[in-house]
Amino acid sequence: MLWELVKTEATLQDPHGLESFIRGLDQEFRRGDSPPLEGFTFLYDAREMLSLSRQIENDIRSARAGTLYVGFQNEAKLGPEADRYQRLGDAGVTVYAFGEGVPDTSAARGLTSWHSLEPHHARLENQWYLVADGAASAAFVGWEVSDDDVWGRYGVTHPDKKFAGFISDDTRVISALIAHFEELRSSQPAAQLRPPGALDSVLQELSPKRAMVLADDGKRSWVQSLLQALSLSSPLRDCAFYLYDLSAASYLIDPYPYQGEDQHHPLSESFVRNALKREYLADRVLQLSGIGASAEAILPTGVGFKDLAKWCNELEVDVLLLPSYYLRARLIDRLRGNTFALVADSVRSQIVLYDETGGATVY
Repeated sequence: MLWELVKTEATLQDPHGLESFIRGLDQEFRRGDSPPLEGFTFLYDAREMLSLSRQIENDIRSARAGTLYVGFQNEAKLGPEADRYQRLGDAGVTVYAFGEGVPDTSAARGLTSWHSLEPHHARLENQWYLVADGAASAAFVGWEVSDDDVWGRYGVTHPDKKFAGFISDDTRVISALIAHFEELRSSQPAAQLRPPGALDSVLQELSPKRAMVLADDGKRSWVQSLLQALSLSSPLRDCAFYLYDLSAASYLIDPYPYQGEDQHHPLSESFVRNALKREYLADRVLQLSGIGASAEAILPTGVGFKDLAKWCNELEVDVLLLPSYYLRARLIDRLRGNTFALVADSVRSQIVLYDETGGATVY
C-alpha cells in the first residue's frame, strides 16, 4: 500500500531521502500503463512553503466549497490561524484538522472537527500539510526535520526550523492522502474541545520563574486589560516580572538616558520613578511586585517586537504575556513590527495570549 512507505519513517530526514520517498510513490502509481507523477515540486524553503499553503487556503475559500484536510502539528499552532480558518468556515469550506493535544473552543471556531494525535515526529499525520478536495484541489506536505527541541515549536520561519516537502496537483496523490486522512478520522473521532483557560489558572500551571509582560502609558486598552488581569492573579512568589514599555520605543534615540556598563539592564522602580520620571511605568512595576518575587522595567533599545523577542531571549524568560489583540493588530502596529507572528518566529519562551473577555491561551 502507498502509505506503508510513509510508515517506515526512515527516509524523510534529508532531501535525498525525501526524493527516494517520492520515487517510491512514483513507482507505485506507475504500475501497468499509468503515467508518471505530474504537477509535482519538491520544497525545502519554509517561506515558500508558507506562501503555497496560504495560496491553497485562499483558493479553496474563493471556491466557497470543498474539503480541506490540514495538519497543525499541535494545538498551539492553531491559535494564530483561528481568524483565517474562521473565514474558511464562513465561506462554506469543510475543515478537518489534525494535531497533538486539544485546542480550546475559541481557537477552533472555524473547524469542522479536530482530531487529536499521539506525539510523533515522523508520521505523516503529525506534520504540516494542507490537502484540498474540490474545485481547488491541491496537496502540500511539509515534513519538519528540525532537532527535537525545536520540532513543533516557534514559527515556521524561525532560523532553527528545517522542512522537506512537496506540493502536487496530481489527483492520485491527492486521493491517496485523502484516503489516509479519512482512515484516521474513522479511527480517531473528533476531540471534545476545551474552554479557554483563565489567565490565573494558566499562569499557576506554567509556574514561570521569569515572565515578560507589555506595559505602556495607558493609551492602549488591550495592554491595560492584560495588566489589570495580571495584577488580580494569584501570587507567583518565585517569578521575576519584566515590564517592557511599548510607549518608550523610538526610531531615533536610545531611550536609556545614561551611559555605562549597566545601560541596557532591567531598571528598578525607584530609578524609573526618580531618574526617568516615568511614574506610570513605576506604578506598574509596583503593581506587579505585589504578585511576584520582583518586578523591573525595560525600555526598548529597538523598534518592534523583534526587540521584545531579543530582550526575552537575553533574559531567558519562561513566559511572554501578550494581549490577543496582536493576533489581528491594526495597520499602524503592523507597520511598526508589533505583531504576534513576528515575535513567535523569534522568541524562545512560551507565549500566553490574553483575551479581553478573560480567556488565556498558551502558544
